[in-house]
Amino acid sequence: MVVVSILSLLLILLLILYTKLIGTYTLGWQLLQEPKTDGQKLNVRLSVIIAARNEEINLNGLLKALELQSYPKGLYDVIIVNDHSDDNTVAVFENTSKSSNICLIQLPEDLSGKKAAINYGIQQSKGELIITTDADCDFNKDWLASIVSFYQHSQSKMIIGPVAFTKQDTFFSKLQSLEFISLIASTAGAAATRRPIMCNGANLAFQRKAFDSVNGYEGVEKNASGDDVFLMHKIKSIYGSNHINFLKAKEAIVYTDAKNSLKEFITQRKRWASKATNYTDKHTQYVSWLVFLLNFMLILSFGFIVLDSKLVFIPLASLALKAIIDYKILSLSTAFFNRKHLMSLLLVEELLYSFYVCYIAFTAPFGKYKWKGRRVS
Repeated sequence: MVVVSILSLLLILLLILYTKLIGTYTLGWQLLQEPKTDGQKLNVRLSVIIAARNEEINLNGLLKALELQSYPKGLYDVIIVNDHSDDNTVAVFENTSKSSNICLIQLPEDLSGKKAAINYGIQQSKGELIITTDADCDFNKDWLASIVSFYQHSQSKMIIGPVAFTKQDTFFSKLQSLEFISLIASTAGAAATRRPIMCNGANLAFQRKAFDSVNGYEGVEKNASGDDVFLMHKIKSIYGSNHINFLKAKEAIVYTDAKNSLKEFITQRKRWASKATNYTDKHTQYVSWLVFLLNFMLILSFGFIVLDSKLVFIPLASLALKAIIDYKILSLSTAFFNRKHLMSLLLVEELLYSFYVCYIAFTAPFGKYKWKGRRVS
C-alpha cells in the first residue's frame, strides 16, 4: 500500500499542476476580446497557400468558398500546390475554377509533402501576409477580411485562427468535436497569456518577412507533420511570444470534417503526436509531459481497484476533479463555437480521452501510418 500512497500523492501533484495550467488558459480565453470591425480600409496584399493531394472530392467546395470572399480580389491571390495527386484533383480544378486570382501549380518531381508544397507556394507568392488552410476546409465570406483587419491592428508576425468541426451527426463526431474545441481553447488561452504552444495550419497567417527571416521550415523539413507548430516555435524563438496572437472572431472560423472512423481518427492523432518528440520549446515540452503523465496516472489509478476495491474512489474522484477543472474553459469555448450541447458529453470525453492519449503517446513514435495514399515513417 506504500506504492499506492506514493502514486496517489503523485496524482494529486499532477492535478494541482494541471489546475494551474488550465486555470491560466481559461483566464487567457476570457481575456481575448472578439475584435470589432471599425470600417477601416483593408489594403494588405496577401497570398493564400494551400497544399493539395488527392482532393477531388473537396475541391469544388473549397473553390466556391474562396471565390465568395468579401476581401478585394485585387489584393489577394490563391496558390493551390498540387502534391503529385493520383486522382482527378487537376481535372476538377480546371473544370471548376473561374477566378483569375486562383491558380493551381505543380510541385516539382523532386519534392513531396505538405511542408515542401507550402514552401514552394510561398516562393511563388507576392503577398505581404501569407495565409494557409487545407483543401478540405470551408469558411465564410469574411474569413480573409477578418484576418487582415486583425493584422492591421496588431501587426502580428503570426496569427492563429480558430478551427471547428462541421459534422455533428454521430456520437463519435460529437466526441471529436468536443475534444478538438478543448485543443483550440487551450491554443487560444496559451497564446493570450504569451506562452503559445500550438496552432493549426488549417487557419494560420504569418508575415512573409517573418517566414523568410527564420528560414521557413529549414531544420524541420524531415518531420512528416508540424508545418504549423514548428514554424510557430521558430518565429517565437526569434521575435518572442508577443508577436504571436490568437484571433477570436466567429468570422474567422475555418471548418473541417471530423473523421468518419476510429482508424482515421487514430491515424490523424498519430500524425499530430509524431512531431512532439522533436519539440524544442520548453513550455510546449512541459505541457505535453504534464498532460501525458496526468492521463497515464489516471489510467494507472484504476489498477488500485485490483489491490482493494475500496480504492475505486481514487480514480473516480480524480476523473471528476479533472472534469471540474476543464468545465469552465470548455463551457466558454463551446459557447463561442455554438456547440454548447456538447457539454453533456464531458464525463464520457474525460474517461475516453485518458485512454486514447496514452495509447497515442506509446504508439505514435513507432511504426508507420498511411496518409493521403503515402506511407509515412
